[in-house]
Amino acid sequence: MDKSINKLVRNYQLEKANLANTKQKIISAVLEGLVNQTEAMTVKEAREYINETFNQYCGIEEIRADVTKNFEEYISHRKLFS
Repeated sequence: MDKSINKLVRNYQLEKANLANTKQKIISAVLEGLVNQTEAMTVKEAREYINETFNQYCGIEEIRADVTKNFEEYISHRKLFS
């Protein structure tokens, strides 16, 4: 019985790691798309774009929150150098 429990725990840990990796890939791809889409926009336009466009299509709150946070950091950084 201990071996079967250990196997289940290992499988769970692998699945959890795979999920975290997949989440990071999604966040990276979405951020890259947002950066490309908003490159020529003002900071205000970029913020409106993410609020109006992206937020309505991303149904996973955890991913939406991470993308929004990272995008805001990008916008703030871009604002410093514009």
